[in-house]
Amino acid sequence: HPTRVLKVQLVDDANATQGFLPNGFLEYMGRNYQSARGRFSNSTLNGTLYADPDLTQSHEVKPGAYRIRIDALRPLRNPSDPEGYQIWHSSRFIIDSVSLAKNASASTQDDDEDSNDEVFRP
Repeated sequence: HPTRVLKVQLVDDANATQGFLPNGFLEYMGRNYQSARGRFSNSTLNGTLYADPDLTQSHEVKPGAYRIRIDALRPLRNPSDPEGYQIWHSSRFIIDSVSLAKNASASTQDDDEDSNDEVFRP
């Protein structure tokens, strides 16, 4: 069904919103409307979240246990009414690390100088 508002957010174990995922806030999504702004096919959890629906205030997610929450506004409902949304939660998952720079630098360190292990160096 079409929806006026679709929100894709990361929530913690207390169901508190941590932020919107990239492409995680869309308005006026029609059933057959195929423009880039009017459709949703996926969103990537890449460590960056957004504090605002305009997706302009970014921040990095902290390691922890989370779920994805998708909220779709029901037809003819008020977007400011929390009861007006149909909500889906993903299974719980753990984020251990989100800093690509930190992970890349860790992979370049030699743990044992006598080792013949290959080390990836970007």
